[in-house]
Amino acid sequence: MGKKKYEYPENLWDAVVQRSKELKGNRIQKLSPDQEAGLEFALSCFPEEYGTVIRLRYKESLSEKKIAERMDLEADRVHRMILMGVKYLAKPQYIIYVVEGLENHNRNLGVQKERSIENAKRLHPDLPENILEEPISFLKFNTRIYNALKRHKVDTVGDLLDALRLPKWIQSFSNIGEQSQREIVQKMEALGLADDSYVTVKNIKQQ
Repeated sequence: MGKKKYEYPENLWDAVVQRSKELKGNRIQKLSPDQEAGLEFALSCFPEEYGTVIRLRYKESLSEKKIAERMDLEADRVHRMILMGVKYLAKPQYIIYVVEGLENHNRNLGVQKERSIENAKRLHPDLPENILEEPISFLKFNTRIYNALKRHKVDTVGDLLDALRLPKWIQSFSNIGEQSQREIVQKMEALGLADDSYVTVKNIKQQ
């Protein structure tokens, strides 16, 4: 029996699942409207040209040659853009929008953030009022950790808290070892902002 053919958006999600270490082998099911919204939101995080190429390939089923002609691009570039787009969609920070669904993800994120802020303020009443808006330098990490976080678009304490919800997020850093991973988690735990309800925190503590 040949491989099952999917239509958009399941065909794109199937390609993403095949590239994802966290999801590979999972059975593809029809995405709910909220999960479809999550996939579209993840696509919107990329440069517009990449999103257009991905949609032309998977939604309109155009060949790479046809996409290249329509967008006045080299065929090799279109090929690389499709591969790179799917690769990046398979990163934990994007697949979570689809797995949870966009509305559900935002709701869960809001509830978890409120609880984290309340706990931090209880433990440390002198913390800045808008602690999540503080730059990542507020946490006084060493240079290696600081630079790694900045490279992954973590600019504020709130960005880091969001990222700790993503499976295997810190573990995907090529230049951050287990000791540095634990340091990040321990600092956020000491502030009262993160606990085992954050999947990355739980995973790193179990290493």
